[in-house]
Amino acid sequence: MNKQQTLLAAVLWAAAILAAALLGTPAFFSQILLPLLAATSLLPRTGSCLTRSSTP
Repeated sequence: MNKQQTLLAAVLWAAAILAAALLGTPAFFSQILLPLLAATSLLPRTGSCLTRSSTP
């Protein structure tokens, strides 16, 4: 993810958390689940393979 994509993803997650709070969803979603999902989606994926390995 480049810098612009990360910023846009963070803004979308913040909007989702705010919308969940305004719509009166249970506290579990707006205080625990959504921030946890946002943090894991924005963290860099060091273990993911983005290039092909030279070994068969």
